[in-house]
Amino acid sequence: MSGCTAPWGLPDATTRLVTHQGIAGAWRYDGGTLQLNPDATFALQGSDHLNGTGTWRIESADKEVTLAFDNQAQELIIGYVIDLPDGNFGIFGGEDVDPDFWFRLERVESAK
Repeated sequence: MSGCTAPWGLPDATTRLVTHQGIAGAWRYDGGTLQLNPDATFALQGSDHLNGTGTWRIESADKEVTLAFDNQAQELIIGYVIDLPDGNFGIFGGEDVDPDFWFRLERVESAK
């Protein structure tokens, strides 16, 4: 189960190189499923607030994961990439703009 980090603080972003393939797959986000594809496209379905398709990217310096919806001019930062104890990558984020209310997103399925 995903959990909040308070009162222990926010996890650090990974310092490792992150590729699209490294975090591609299906993630639980805002009550729905966010499918991050290795070709940098995404689909968000069943969300409580946003649904749609577009492109996504990883900012190299701070490892932020950003969505750019096809039908919207603005972009949405959904979180940042973290290291998990098992050596895989995770995403720490959420739909709130305040990172104090973020959590580790649940990975439903890895990309094939």
